Parts: sequence; C-alpha cells; structure tokens
Amino acid sequence: MSAPLRPPNPLRPEKVNVSTSTTKRRLIAAGITALAATAATLAPSATVAQAPPKASTVAKDLLSPLSVEVDAKGAVYYSENFAGKLLVKRPGKKAKVLYADDKGREVGAISVASDGTVYFVRAAALMKRTPVA
Repeated sequence: MSAPLRPPNPLRPEKVNVSTSTTKRRLIAAGITALAATAATLAPSATVAQAPPKASTVAKDLLSPLSVEVDAKGAVYYSENFAGKLLVKRPGKKAKVLYADDKGREVGAISVASDGTVYFVRAAALMKRTPVA
C-alpha cells in the first residue's frame, strides 16, 4: 500500500529532478547576458560631447522681460511686461517696438502662429498683431 498524499509544505519545497548540466549551462548563459548588459550600460559613450553653443545677448537694459517667443525665421519677440511693450528683434536688424500700451499696462504671454500672426496678452485682454514683412 502506498503512503497517503500530503499537501506541499511551503517551508520545504519539493525537489525537482533537473539535469545539473543543463541547469549550469542556463545559469552561465544568464550570467554572461547580465554581465554584457551591465558592461554596455556602464561603458563610456563612443561619441564625443560637443561644446554648448556660445550664448549671445538679444537685448539689453530691459524692464521685466518675462515673455519670449522665437518664430520659424529666427525673429525674437519679447516683452517688457511692466513697461507695457512688445518688441521684435529680427536677425541682423535692430529691435523694434511692435506694441506699446498707452497706459503702460502689462504685456506678456507671447505666441507666434505659423502664419506670422503674433498673439499676446495685455492686462487681461488677448491681443493680435498681423505679420509685418
């Protein structure tokens, strides 16, 4: 007569009959793969880091320049928020006042649409300027 079946004991796992040579090969292969992945991650990059581009000043002596936008042609739009001005600096040209609020209300939140239309906020009002060639 055979012994009665017992439920498995979680503290004493059952032995599994696995060929030790197959198990060793799998463990070695897994170890080599893990080592290669670690080496690839930790190895220094083969590319050479480039120096960051040189910074240049777009405008000087501004009063609260809190908003800026650059369009596709490289024109830089920026505000002097507390002076109530919106300016544009096109490449190779001097800065030009695009909008000046007659009461000095705050100007900011600049955005340039793909057609060149400039949107900005004056105080709490959304403003719009059409493109200028």
